[in-house]
Amino acid sequence: MHILSIKDDRIKLIEPNDLNCAVLSDYVGFARQDDMLHPDALSWISCAIHCKPSAAIIYADEDQISDSNARMNPDFKPDWSPDFFRSAGYIGPFAVLRKHVILEAHLWDAIDRGLMGSQLIFHAVEEVLDAQCIVHVPQVLYHVRCLPQRQRLGAIQRATSALQAHLDRVFPGALAQHHGEDFSGRPWFRVRYPMPASVPLVSIIIPTRNAKSLVEQCIQSLVEKTTYKNYEIILVDNGSDDPESLQYFESLNGLPNITVVRDDGEFNYSKLNNDAVVKARGDYIVLMNNDIEIIHDDWLDEMISLGSRPGTGVVGAKLLYPDGRVQHAGVIAGLGGVAGHIHRYLESDQAGYQGRAVLTHNLLVVTAACLLVRRSIYESMGGLNDVDLKVAFNDVDFCLRVHQAGYMNVWTPFATLIHHESATRGLDDHPVKKARFLRECDFMHKTYDDLLKNDPFYNKNCTLNDESFHRSMPTRFSSVAFIDQLSA
Repeated sequence: MHILSIKDDRIKLIEPNDLNCAVLSDYVGFARQDDMLHPDALSWISCAIHCKPSAAIIYADEDQISDSNARMNPDFKPDWSPDFFRSAGYIGPFAVLRKHVILEAHLWDAIDRGLMGSQLIFHAVEEVLDAQCIVHVPQVLYHVRCLPQRQRLGAIQRATSALQAHLDRVFPGALAQHHGEDFSGRPWFRVRYPMPASVPLVSIIIPTRNAKSLVEQCIQSLVEKTTYKNYEIILVDNGSDDPESLQYFESLNGLPNITVVRDDGEFNYSKLNNDAVVKARGDYIVLMNNDIEIIHDDWLDEMISLGSRPGTGVVGAKLLYPDGRVQHAGVIAGLGGVAGHIHRYLESDQAGYQGRAVLTHNLLVVTAACLLVRRSIYESMGGLNDVDLKVAFNDVDFCLRVHQAGYMNVWTPFATLIHHESATRGLDDHPVKKARFLRECDFMHKTYDDLLKNDPFYNKNCTLNDESFHRSMPTRFSSVAFIDQLSA
């Protein structure tokens, strides 16, 4: 037994089975014995509780600490992201919980069974029905020591068991699979969710103008490499005049699950998709660019398994440039102005910041180059904005509206496709196109100014000037704004 060298009445040494009687506080903090708290940690936690008395789970950013107590590798976390939590257990090992959550989740019993850190939080989040009661303090308040290599295997096994038990309780049929770990030894996971009991029809909508070779590559790869078979393709021909393209489109019309519709109006990406959804028969809608190429046969199974879960809104895929580098691993609101893709140009197998380039996680926005959404959600949102956002940012606007309606949007790396980006549309370098683009930017800033400054899935300590999660200098974090946000 360790002998306490500091004389302080607040420090008590008790046995685990005495916890329920010994802990009298309204809130309880959990930490590992070999890590360190920042001197201001409890002050920040107290501030969060004071500003938001309904807070049930409070967590903060962290970094690593070496054997010589040197700090390194800051971990700037997102606000509450349930899919990322299941992928990476990112809340632990330091968290503060309201005592009634501890009692309702039977955490004292879990501690007796040897659970700790994120393994405890799985139980706790199941008792917190309002996500607003999970509070993130975007300050580095905890310093983690790396697990010795000999301890990592046991940690992975315990974490896998805890995650699987959580899934058994909340998503029966889901399967937790170990998917690597970060450099501190924290394990990562892929969760395979069950497919719907009845296989729904999916309508895949592909607008195009000419571009026979791209469309043929897209549709051929869809037909040959998609294991999910209950789908239809609606090809929207927006005024094609190339004879080869027209001949190819005509040949498609004779196939049982492909419909070609003609629209000779101006290029209005939003309206082309909205009109096609009216003609679609599916319960789920996939918006897809004509320059997408399927490379993994289970891409649609993955997106349906995520999109069919209660509370899920839009599902986005991982898109690669033809050379194999990342083109889309999710979108951050406000990045580069209105919105920007994170982890762009990363090699396809690189993990990225916090592993987010290879782990399923929640985001405000994903790109409509390939996204899936329930038809009922699409229709309840009124579809894409075909008045103010005819070309740019219509997917950003749509995803933000879905988020505001209370759904969780999600991005998955386990549906990976090639995107021959914007191969047919060209750049917005014509004066008329530039003027339209500026109007669309202005609309986005007027409509979503707060979200463009405060994307909950992108830490305020990270810059909005690049896609690589570099630290913002000076920081975008404001303690006054944070307190105001909590108190609102």
